[in-house]
Amino acid sequence: MRDLHPLLRIYVLAVFVGGLGLLAFVSADLGVLDWHPRSLANLVLWTVMIAIAAMWPIPLPRGGATVTVTSALDFAAILIFGPAIAIWFGVVSDLLTNVVVKRNPLYKVAFNLGQIVLSIGGAGLAYRALGGRMGAAFTLDSSQVLPLLVAPLVYFFLNTGLISLAIGLKDRISAVRGRSFTSSSSSRSGFCSRSFISGSVPSASPCS
Repeated sequence: MRDLHPLLRIYVLAVFVGGLGLLAFVSADLGVLDWHPRSLANLVLWTVMIAIAAMWPIPLPRGGATVTVTSALDFAAILIFGPAIAIWFGVVSDLLTNVVVKRNPLYKVAFNLGQIVLSIGGAGLAYRALGGRMGAAFTLDSSQVLPLLVAPLVYFFLNTGLISLAIGLKDRISAVRGRSFTSSSSSRSGFCSRSFISGSVPSASPCS
């Protein structure tokens, strides 16, 4: 992390600390959730599903970009388990992907953890604040339309916003230093990746 520009270093730390704070906040709800997993097998199964989806992205025909289904699984976890457990699923799968499989540097792991906690947590809290029901209490009726529409949008804007800002900082710093960088804008947005350190943005990773 010492190799990072001070401005980018501050941003990575801010995202990581913000994620830790939100993780601590939502974890206080673990004891009062309406839905409780009946066995450890349920938790392990869901964690494995998300980890597999994150570790094996699907390559797109052009541009070297990839897509995964992790976003859909993240949102489904919010509906089934609630924000707190959904975030912990994301944390565990992200650690498996970035530490065990990819062996990313510490600063990349820190940013990825922070942004996935903020993305899932923000979506989950928005869903709950708008009256969204979770677990056994979930019913699909007119009262759930707004929460179901807003929560994915919150996830999308937080996820892509944090990533885009990191890329923007890297590009701006690089331009000031007089360096030339090439990147593909089509691989920077959407649900191509839950984190900016994946194969979906190989030429624009702000911390490479």
